[in-house]
Amino acid sequence: MDKPVFSAFIPDMKARTMEEAVAELVNASSASDREEVAAAVLKREREGSTAIGSGIALPHARTSAVSSPDGVIGLSRGIPANGDTVRIFVLFLIPVNTASAHVLLLSDVVKVLSDESRRAALLKAGSLEEAVEVLGL
Repeated sequence: MDKPVFSAFIPDMKARTMEEAVAELVNASSASDREEVAAAVLKREREGSTAIGSGIALPHARTSAVSSPDGVIGLSRGIPANGDTVRIFVLFLIPVNTASAHVLLLSDVVKVLSDESRRAALLKAGSLEEAVEVLGL
């Protein structure tokens, strides 16, 4: 699978709930049908929270609204989710016709952000380029 092209970075998310966070992230994405994508991401979120601990959430969905993998990185002051306070969001949108290799991408991000110093560096990022550099993707 192609690595995602990160289309946006939101250094100071306004959202206060996971639903608002998903909407804010999706609205910054390159998706052609943002309502459909937000619904797909929220459906995936209801199946199991993408908040994975350590202040990280990896919302994602497979959708026909993107033709290639897309990502959005968002930073928040803190949104409660799954017993954690999420400050780092990495949204992935994967084309429906792509094999399930996106699981490897999610795994790579988890490995990078399991390092506390990388999380701290990401929270200080001031641009999309800096954020992508921290992630190493």
